[in-house]
Amino acid sequence: MTPKEKAKELVDKFYEYSDGTGSCERFYDDLAVENAKKCAIIMVDEIIEIVNVGINWISYETTIENKPMQYWLEIKDEINKL
Repeated sequence: MTPKEKAKELVDKFYEYSDGTGSCERFYDDLAVENAKKCAIIMVDEIIEIVNVGINWISYETTIENKPMQYWLEIKDEINKL
């Protein structure tokens, strides 16, 4: 799954829980999308922190490429673009 696809999937998953008004008006829809994006970014930041700790632990004695970190950073960037 591309970072852009994953970003959309995460925001869509949080969208259902991000409104709370029960309204279908455009203002509330925009607010719900922004709230869903904030929730997705919080989750991605937590994943980035965990990946970073794991990579630092593993790479203490070796040099490895940090592809998981790059993937989640790209997802965060794509969420912000939505």
